[in-house]
Amino acid sequence: MKCPYPWFGGKTLVAEAVWERFGDVANLIDPFFGGGAMLLNRPTWHTGRTETINDINAWLTNFWRAVKADPDAVAHYASDPVNELDLHSRGDWLFYRRDYADFVEAMRSDPEYYDAKSAGWWVWGQCAWIGTGWGRMESRDMVNRKRPELVNKGVNRKLPHLGDAGRGVNRQLPHLGNADRGVNRQLPHLGNADRGVNRQLPHLGNADRGNGIMDTSRKAAITQYMRELAERFAAVRICCGDWI
Repeated sequence: MKCPYPWFGGKTLVAEAVWERFGDVANLIDPFFGGGAMLLNRPTWHTGRTETINDINAWLTNFWRAVKADPDAVAHYASDPVNELDLHSRGDWLFYRRDYADFVEAMRSDPEYYDAKSAGWWVWGQCAWIGTGWGRMESRDMVNRKRPELVNKGVNRKLPHLGDAGRGVNRQLPHLGNADRGVNRQLPHLGNADRGVNRQLPHLGNADRGNGIMDTSRKAAITQYMRELAERFAAVRICCGDWI
């Protein structure tokens, strides 16, 4: 099966060769799950079905827990079209909300805890974001060590200058070069139609299309895809923590 989101450093291209050397292992443990290439590309003829995955990224772990428990809800939140403002507002809501430390703690202390809305928005953003940097505040311990000033501070973004009301035109102006760049911001990924959940999906029938102006066959396809992932992960144990 294909991972629903892009992941740098994935092992998809070497998975077949690795499994040829591993053979049919009785107990698979993946301490750094990431894009899950080894699990998702495990040969179907393998008989060893004890499978445990782990990743310290709480947002990634939450996605797989939520898919396993409620694939339809995850699909609902993941099936929106790419929207630049949504990319940034949802990113702020996910990674800089005031209760993010409690969210990570719940993920680590309760093996059955998950949040389908966070999962759907996270995978949607992971597919729309360019390069790295999506979800860099996922670990409470990492924040406490490296950026303690951000703890419980909510959204961390550049605020406008609020003093010297009469500064007029003598102020810091936005980047005006490179005409197509706008205000020099992170733009959503608009190419490669097959990136994760934002790829072109097959038509799966007309049952959910309705009579409105919005064609929901894409959402139906994503829902079916999440259900297939849920079936694959039905017996997989999903952990979130340091591998020490």
